[in-house]
Amino acid sequence: MEGRSLGIDALTCKPLHNGWNLHHKDLRHEHYKDLSPENFCCLNSKSHEAIHFLYPYYKKDKFILERLKKILDEMEALENDSKRL
Repeated sequence: MEGRSLGIDALTCKPLHNGWNLHHKDLRHEHYKDLSPENFCCLNSKSHEAIHFLYPYYKKDKFILERLKKILDEMEALENDSKRL
């Protein structure tokens, strides 16, 4: 598993919770039997859900990550602005 998880979610770098997922990164059904550690990462259920939600879009449009970052940056800026008031 990617650098040995040590109980850490590969996306958020936060501790794994009960019900975490061992995510197989090669989604081709015929490769599910390939149990090479580098093909897996440990994810909390919400991280796993987010990755599976975004992946079909990402395959077609790599810029989705830039747009996601822009939205998250704008959210953070708005939150910071409201704290200054």
